Order: sequence, then structure tokens, then C-alpha cells
Amino acid sequence: MIEAPEAGATAVGLRDGYSQEQWGPWKSHSLLLQQAIADLKWQDAADKLLHALREHSVIREGYLNHDEFSALLHRYPCCSAAHHEVFFELFDRNQDGYLSEADFLGGMLAVSPSTPHTLESPAGQLRMQFVFLYYDANRNGQLEVQEIAKLLEHVQQLRGEAPTDTVAGAQALLAKYPEPFGFA
Repeated sequence: MIEAPEAGATAVGLRDGYSQEQWGPWKSHSLLLQQAIADLKWQDAADKLLHALREHSVIREGYLNHDEFSALLHRYPCCSAAHHEVFFELFDRNQDGYLSEADFLGGMLAVSPSTPHTLESPAGQLRMQFVFLYYDANRNGQLEVQEIAKLLEHVQQLRGEAPTDTVAGAQALLAKYPEPFGFA
């Protein structure tokens, strides 16, 4: 089961020593995951996913390495095999080569077609954290020129627009804001 935030954490999941002023509307992954599972009435799905994780967890109990994750997705097909690598890297929030229960559940919830696309919901906010991580390729907590350019390129593709100079677009966007794009 998903662990509750550590004692002393605020209502938004920040640990002691971090201020709401510093982090703004941000909420922790574990808090959003708990709230999203409750809001979406996803407990049965979460229990089934955790059971599958435990069945495939061999090398390190309660965790999936890349091969175990791929084996699980082959046994329970939910997406193209071409997405396995991308999803593993995305779900592995601390980049240690293993998916914890929270990594796995959060990732599966975030990519689920049934997860709402509303930022007001915990599930939508959790999904947005994963979207941010997808584009924050170097995981430094900020979106830099090349990372924003990739995001702009994907938006153009989704809209069916002709490609433009996304690097110039990213530079122009960053020039409009004095603060970094991110949480660092």
C-alpha cells in the first residue's frame, strides 16, 4: 500500500523545512497519488497493479527493474512495446533503475486513458508532474531551451501544424519570464 507522507509534512505533502511560499501550489507525488486513487475510486485497480508488481518483482522485492517492468507489460498488454522504455524512464522518478510501488502506481495512473485531464483534480496534477518530468530530460527541476523546444515541437505535431523553429520559440518564451520554468 502507498505510504502516507512523513510526520511533520504539511497538508500539501511538503516535508519540514520547505515552505508553501517557495513551492506555490505544488503538492507531493505521494499525496497526489493517495488523493487521486481516492477521487477516482481506483483502489481496486491499484490493488491489482500492486499484485502484478509483486508477482514480477524478483531482483529487489517490492520494486521492478526495467526487465521486470517490460515482462509485466508483455504479460498484461496495455501499450505498444515501443513505449516500455519511455514509460520506465519516466516512472523512475529518482532514476535509480527501479520502480517503487509509488513510482509504478503513479505512472500507471498518469498514463491511464481514464485519468481526467483537469488540473483541478489530484489525478490531473499528478499527470502534469509526469508531463513535466518527461520534458525535463536532465531532471534538474527546470525546463531549459532544448527541453521547451521539444515540448513546442510535440504541440505542433499534435495540432498538425507545419514545423517551425522551436528553439527560437523556446528562447522567445524564456525571454518573457525572469524566473526559471520549473521547481528548482
